[in-house]
Amino acid sequence: MKKSQKMKPVKTKSYFVCIFLFVAIQTTYAPIGKRFPSEMSTYPDPVTGLTVKVLTNHPEYSDSRIYQTHPQWTYDNKYIAFRSQRTGSGQLFFVEEQTGEIIQITDGARNGDYNLSRKKGLLYFLRRPEGKPAQVIELDFERVLNDSKKGKMKPHASYERLVTEWPDSLKISGGMGLDVEEDILYVGVTLLMMPKAGKTQLTIRSTGLRTIREESEPLM
Repeated sequence: MKKSQKMKPVKTKSYFVCIFLFVAIQTTYAPIGKRFPSEMSTYPDPVTGLTVKVLTNHPEYSDSRIYQTHPQWTYDNKYIAFRSQRTGSGQLFFVEEQTGEIIQITDGARNGDYNLSRKKGLLYFLRRPEGKPAQVIELDFERVLNDSKKGKMKPHASYERLVTEWPDSLKISGGMGLDVEEDILYVGVTLLMMPKAGKTQLTIRSTGLRTIREESEPLM
């Protein structure tokens, strides 16, 4: 009996260590790249008789496009971007136009202002972590799609590049847009130290910030 009593604490400690290691490993991998079965369906248009293709049609979730002036298609015209809460929080997803397969592209809380590159497999978006400065993120979605297809996703951070964190003196109050050359992002901000609002220019490669316009009243 004495031997068995001495072994119990050892077994208990080993059990808890295994659980903590498993949790730590799991939390380093985000569910980006997760694939969902096709929801695609078709029906004939009652007026023209042409075939209409429906790409998303989940009964429990409402899907929406990204901002209407931003690209909705990936640069290679294979995927359409859309927002959805089908994984529990609002994220960006791609649906493959030919097959209808759906792939999760972003993860984490408080993401938005999605800008797809027109030239390559990159996505720019704003992330607003709770209690932390807002971040501009560049995500290599082409690598996400390739690794997802192989079933060999890497840690979340390996697909992302932090372009910049916003200083405390600037509050993001407007949208974000990618210029035609794709080396500058324009973001609407409010200066917290002064009652002014305006637009800030962010150079993507050097992460430099420059105010390009100021208004005495906040921009609507």
